[in-house]
Amino acid sequence: MLYFIVFLGVLIFIHEFGHFIVARLLGVTVTRFSLGFGPKLIGFKKGETEYWLSALPLGGYVKFLGDDPQEVPLVVNRKKAFLTTDIWRRALIAFAGPLANLLLPFALFLLIYLSHTQVVPSVLGFLDQNGAGYKAGLRPGDKVLSIDDQPVHYWWQLLEKVSSSPSRPLKFKVSRAGKEVELVVTPEPTEIKDKASVGISKVVGRIQVVPERHAPVVTVKRGSIAETAGIKDFDAILKVGDITTNTFEDVTSAVKDSCSKYIPVLVGAVNDDGSVQDIRAVALGPLTPDSDTGLQSAQNIVYDVEEGSPAQRAGIHPKDRVVAVDEKPLSDLVFLDIAFRNDPDRPHTLTIEREEGKTNVTLSIVNPEWAPGLALPRYLGHGIKYKAAVIEPDLVENRHLLAYSILKTWESVKDVVAVTAAGLFGLVAGRVSVKELGGPIMIYDVASKAGEAGFEPFLTAMAWLSVGLAFINLLPIPALDGGHLLLFAIEALTRRPLSKRTREAVHYVGYAFLIALMILAFANDIQRKLGSFY
Repeated sequence: MLYFIVFLGVLIFIHEFGHFIVARLLGVTVTRFSLGFGPKLIGFKKGETEYWLSALPLGGYVKFLGDDPQEVPLVVNRKKAFLTTDIWRRALIAFAGPLANLLLPFALFLLIYLSHTQVVPSVLGFLDQNGAGYKAGLRPGDKVLSIDDQPVHYWWQLLEKVSSSPSRPLKFKVSRAGKEVELVVTPEPTEIKDKASVGISKVVGRIQVVPERHAPVVTVKRGSIAETAGIKDFDAILKVGDITTNTFEDVTSAVKDSCSKYIPVLVGAVNDDGSVQDIRAVALGPLTPDSDTGLQSAQNIVYDVEEGSPAQRAGIHPKDRVVAVDEKPLSDLVFLDIAFRNDPDRPHTLTIEREEGKTNVTLSIVNPEWAPGLALPRYLGHGIKYKAAVIEPDLVENRHLLAYSILKTWESVKDVVAVTAAGLFGLVAGRVSVKELGGPIMIYDVASKAGEAGFEPFLTAMAWLSVGLAFINLLPIPALDGGHLLLFAIEALTRRPLSKRTREAVHYVGYAFLIALMILAFANDIQRKLGSFY
């Protein structure tokens, strides 16, 4: 409940404060500033303004001198009363509430990103061998020094440059084994459709690299040198001799180059969370120039399949080797996750190798039981389990904290505004169901879950709802700020105020619409909690 009160209280306070402060700046008298509706719980008066905390915390309001057409204020200066002041002043006061809600996310995201004092450096982790980066000559462990002669220190700078340059050759300068190497890398254009449900997609550049280093995971042939040495299926190979292994090719190359009959290998068992335990040293041998160690890469092999998952329904089995997704070669199942994240609505075609040969299966993560308004996830996990020995990068001090925070804040606010606007337009156009609307119960659930998740999720959820509140209030519906702006525009065009009867009729229609909208939102909330009943 505390999360909900803080969550809603901040959003309402910011909105009403926008109206309040602009009215004060423009010389319009504010008689009451209230958080909540209904009777006053506590309050005080300072100057001409009463400040209330009211009983019903599902909103708030600012009352101005002369905002009731039934009461004509006795004031000498007509500009101090709301209905008798200039139209442009009234319009600015009405717009100030939604504007405050649009500005709040800038402050919230800035707070989040200013806390990122430690960030990931520009050191390459695991690369897909079929990706643009690996093909151009980039390798795990390379530290990117510059791109197109612009210094690069952190992963966020690398990601920003690559993402904004699909199909454009980039000049990379990297540090590798103490030497500087220059390479030309052309990011592959990749369509991101994770927000396709509201009609948003974008094309970005990708070189198929992640900052985490992945130790190669292997399977072992029965009766082989590797099995005799004590290496097991889905073990991670951490070192071969003195060489730290980043890819399966590092393993085979180190073994081939060994001049010893036996070579020490550091291996470990991979847990489901990517950590490595039971680390042990084994002696791999005896080796000859044409020895087959019996090691095979397991990084695109299915370890297990979740019961009842989309993967099981598609006919995927443990020990299947996924060699391609949508006809693009796949060397590691990490990039399968990325493919589904980039385009969750699309059924993806997986090419699988089995003992009996190759086969194609179609895998979709769209929940077949999902429908607008139901308390069910729209997308499911694909259900393919695999072993990945993930070694997280060491963080470094973010010496460009302010530039980073401003850039990331701008990107985040743009994203929230675009998605919210597209969703609202989709609602009006009929692409998005009205059953997606939520009311106080949904807000309570969002606030509670976000608050329990931590500081960043809570502020992020607040930013999203703040933008939603701004857009809803700008709708040209009487009783909302957008409705007031519409009436002011009509008054400005006709050069005369609307009649008392017209204003009352318009506001009755507006209030009726809002009540109907609130009933619908409550019904949707209850349906999510209890199931469909209408």
